[in-house]
Amino acid sequence: MVKTVVFLCGLIGSGKSTYAINNFKAFTDLDLIKGYSTKQMQIDWTKRLLETNDTVCHITSFPSDLEEIEFEGINKIYYWMDTTLEQSVTNILIRSRKRDIENFGSVILANKKYMKMFYDSKHKWVKIKVFQTIDHQI
Repeated sequence: MVKTVVFLCGLIGSGKSTYAINNFKAFTDLDLIKGYSTKQMQIDWTKRLLETNDTVCHITSFPSDLEEIEFEGINKIYYWMDTTLEQSVTNILIRSRKRDIENFGSVILANKKYMKMFYDSKHKWVKIKVFQTIDHQI
């Protein structure tokens, strides 16, 4: 069976973890690694899960060069949590994760960077609509 890594990407506060919990049997999230954690630790965790699972969801805001290299030879699918910057800000404030609130300005700048990387990317994305907007006519 072909092994597949699903890169579940999106803005900070876009709902990546919630989506993974509800839609994948096996997933890795850097935030779930206790204590000091590195991207390499998450990559190694994903590789271990691939030993016993055909598909593993690998949560990252945007795939790094390291992640692309480490998963060479493995089928890769790219999901993008299709959320606006405004909605991500709302979600960050509601979630109130300490590190995001303490570094709020940096988080917003990072989200703008991720959005640009997404638009400039050559990957074929599967867009996941998380928050439906409702148009009101007056």
